[in-house]
Amino acid sequence: GDGFNDAPALKRADIGVAMGLSGTEVTKETATLILADDNFATLVAAVEEGRAIYDNIKKYLVYLLSCNFAEILVLTLAVFLGLPLPLIALQILWVNLTTDGLPALALGVDPKAPDLMDRPPRPRREGVFTLQVNVLLLAISLHLTLVLLPLFAWYVHADPNRLGAPDLVLRQAQTMVFVTLVLAELFNSLNCRDTVHSLFTVGPLANRFLVVSLLVSLALLAGVIQWPPLARLFHTRPLDLDDWLLALGLAITIIPLVELVKWLQRRRSPAVGKNLPRTGRAEAV
Repeated sequence: GDGFNDAPALKRADIGVAMGLSGTEVTKETATLILADDNFATLVAAVEEGRAIYDNIKKYLVYLLSCNFAEILVLTLAVFLGLPLPLIALQILWVNLTTDGLPALALGVDPKAPDLMDRPPRPRREGVFTLQVNVLLLAISLHLTLVLLPLFAWYVHADPNRLGAPDLVLRQAQTMVFVTLVLAELFNSLNCRDTVHSLFTVGPLANRFLVVSLLVSLALLAGVIQWPPLARLFHTRPLDLDDWLLALGLAITIIPLVELVKWLQRRRSPAVGKNLPRTGRAEAV
């Protein structure tokens, strides 16, 4: 509305929109939104931007919470099972600040999904943590726990003679858990680029900020493991090629697991994700 007589209708509307240039002061005070340029195309652009921000908040939260829940489960279950702590405090701090922080920031500026404006409006009372999101969080957390805890137990009970001294067994086991967790979380950041569609549909490398954050995190991880001064500080041991390959192989299983969960959820709700073309890729901004 733009005139004085439009004020009652604007007040009764779910979202009243007033013209910023031609509208009266009464309509501006009554309206929920004010179009500063009197152009309705601005309203469409604002809705698109709002959906993109909401989408990225969801990606950010799914990534951080799934990783943190897994860490809590691994540490808690290790204590209940009578095992030593799989990670020391400094390693946990490193994971939370570096491995979680950099990709999470990149997910916060993820490009808009191609089908963003084709999606129906979400229910007014629907929050971020829908059933679909909660299932995804649970699946990722449990999978990482089931990968990391047996890995730690196996290395804790490894032959000490292979490592040269019994006191190095725990350090080796913690290093393997640390490396596998970091690699798995980096792979998981690619999963979290879309909580519904396949990673390979949306384009795993479309977000250049995420790609850079992954490369930086990998370089820092290599330094913490292989560079003696940092290795001493973070209580890690240099790994041989077999250990690196094992950690990589276990970590990458997070991708097919999440792909399976997304596929099952799309089958359960056929309307979910049907608007995105299989070749659709968002342009990095």
